[in-house]
Parts: sequence; C-alpha cells; structure tokens
Amino acid sequence: MKRGFGRRARRRRWVWAVATLALAAIYVRSAFHPGVALYAPIGCLGITDGLLAVGWWPLPPPGRPRMSFEVGNFGFHLHAMRWWFAFAGTLTSGWLHIPLWILLLPSAAVTVFVWRKRERIASACEQCGYDLTGNVSGRCPECGAPATAPGSPSSGA
Repeated sequence: MKRGFGRRARRRRWVWAVATLALAAIYVRSAFHPGVALYAPIGCLGITDGLLAVGWWPLPPPGRPRMSFEVGNFGFHLHAMRWWFAFAGTLTSGWLHIPLWILLLPSAAVTVFVWRKRERIASACEQCGYDLTGNVSGRCPECGAPATAPGSPSSGA
C-alpha cells in the first residue's frame, strides 16, 4: 500500500522525534551524573544539573600561552536541578546558565506538531491516503472511494 505522505515529511517527523528524545535523555542524565564540558581558548560550553552552561573569558595577551581545546568535567555537580536562567559577569567574561527544559519544551511541541500534521500529496485519496497518480478508473483501488483528488477523472480537473 502506497500512502500519500511525502518522504520529506516522514523524515522531518523522525528527525524531530529523535532530537527531542536525545535532548530529554541528556536532561535526565545531567541530573544524576557530573556534567561534561568543552573548553576552548575563549570559553566553555557544557551540560550539568539540568543546565546548558556557557562561560566566556578574554583571550590572553599576545605572547602568553592560550588554553587548548579540551573535553572534561566541570569539576562540580550539586545533584540539584536548576530551574531558571542564571547570569553573572560582563560582556568580556562571565557565565550563563540556560535550563534544558526551556529547550526541551519547544522541541517537544514541534515534535507533536509534525507528527500530527499529515501532509498529503495532491493526488492522494481523501479517505485512505493512497496515491492515485496514474489512476484512470475514477475510484481508489485501496478503499473504493470516488477519486476526488485534483487531476483525477471524477474531480473534473
């Protein structure tokens, strides 16, 4: 049975679903395990305690050694979820905490939306979604409904 839903729409549904599940897994894991961070010469980015943590600092003066790129632990884990934004610092150095649930909610909403939305192709049967491309009988071979899709014999187009 060939359904009238595009491959692109199916792929979009699965990409959003996998991304949302991965974000949810990261969120849950961050509550029970020490965070992981990527350190760079100008700052760090990591996940811990239900947060996306971003830190930044100025580059050292010319001629001074720079920090290399590293992956490691934050060095702290409070075993307590943080529920709201936090910020300290200035434009040149500081840190920002973004709760992962703030990112998870819109991702979950988009996932629900794309899974509920049914993008039927123009030549699909309105009853069952069967692709009626090339059908000249005027009826859907899958469910027997009259073919009323644009361009079908009974639609008058």
